[in-house]
Amino acid sequence: MTITFASKESICDMHVYSNGSVPEDVQTWKTPCDNADILVFATHADDEILFLGGVLATYGGEQNLSVQVAYMCEFTTSAKIREHEKLDGLWESGIKHYPVCGDFPDLYSQTLEAAKKQYVYDDVKAYTTSCIRRFKPLVVVTQDLNGEYGHGGHMLFSHAVAESVETSNDSSVFPESASNYGTWDVPKTYLHLYTENKITMNLRLPLSRMGNRTSIEVQTAAYKKHVSQQWCWFYVSDDYEYSCADFGLYRTTVGNDTGNDMLENITTYEEQERLAKEAAEKESIESSKATEEASIAKEQQEIKAAHKETSKRKVSVAVIVIIVVIIIGAAAFGYVRLQQSRRKHSRRRR
Repeated sequence: MTITFASKESICDMHVYSNGSVPEDVQTWKTPCDNADILVFATHADDEILFLGGVLATYGGEQNLSVQVAYMCEFTTSAKIREHEKLDGLWESGIKHYPVCGDFPDLYSQTLEAAKKQYVYDDVKAYTTSCIRRFKPLVVVTQDLNGEYGHGGHMLFSHAVAESVETSNDSSVFPESASNYGTWDVPKTYLHLYTENKITMNLRLPLSRMGNRTSIEVQTAAYKKHVSQQWCWFYVSDDYEYSCADFGLYRTTVGNDTGNDMLENITTYEEQERLAKEAAEKESIESSKATEEASIAKEQQEIKAAHKETSKRKVSVAVIVIIVVIIIGAAAFGYVRLQQSRRKHSRRRR
């Protein structure tokens, strides 16, 4: 095998496997979702784990739903290792659909106003709107409007998402993506640490599909995949001020929550497909039954018509027979009378 590089790329790791099943840590990615049950918007690689990780492990890993992650900032032109780390972290979290990423650089600021001077805000909103229309999520999840610990980039991205879910169903807003993907009205949108319509996810239940680890344990392991960021003070937790278990329902078209499940009042795409298939099968069965009943009814009508025609013919034959009998009887009677009359005339002559 020959590998040819276009420029000065270098190989980080190379693994060679024999025939058979590959180990579970070999990342065989699915393409980005056609339709996402949940679309997770994260500003940077590792934000999706530190602040939104419970969503990944619970719904993507344990429930095996279609969870799509969309990042704002790319690292291919800066810290390339972080592009590898984000894939490793997602894979550890149970996410199997390849993430998408904007083309925005990683820039630090401490206020929303400062971030808007670093980025073209409309470009960011165009990106978030395009993702919503492309993936048609049933649920959108993103970061804190206050930027968790006050990161301007987090503020900018979460505000862009919050505004986009209000206008993504309007084709006049960023018409190019509307032309490419159509419009979409997101049924439910959650923001990290949002104080209205609050839910608190239980991240301490063992997850059977994740080796019986809890969501907290899964996300702690996932964050360790971000080796370059281990110098930071951040950590995965559900009991501190930036808890990855706390969210608020920012917008809904399907009613408010009564519990702590983001999918309350939501029918997943897989379930929709199952219900549609059942409905189609039921309709097919009913159609076949109706066709069979119509065929039987037609056959019965034809039989009745045939019986009726046969009866008519029998009556006609009977009438004809009776007429013939009458004619023959009349002829016979006339013949007898004629013979009697001849005999009388013969006796008179004698």
